[in-house]
Amino acid sequence: MGWASATPIVRQVWEAVREYIPEEKRVEVVKAVMRPFLDHDWDTEGEFASVYPEAMEALHQLYPHIYE
Repeated sequence: MGWASATPIVRQVWEAVREYIPEEKRVEVVKAVMRPFLDHDWDTEGEFASVYPEAMEALHQLYPHIYE
């Protein structure tokens, strides 16, 4: 069973901190924010990543076989 309600939670957290993170560190930091949710069966990570390029890059790095 998946967890779709993580998307608004992750989005709220990321929007609260994103502007304070230098652009060159955003992929690394968003990956750290996303990982606990992904580890607990977050199903709609692509929906979140489609809004934030750094999140999509994080998914490419975490799951290169899925997010090409």
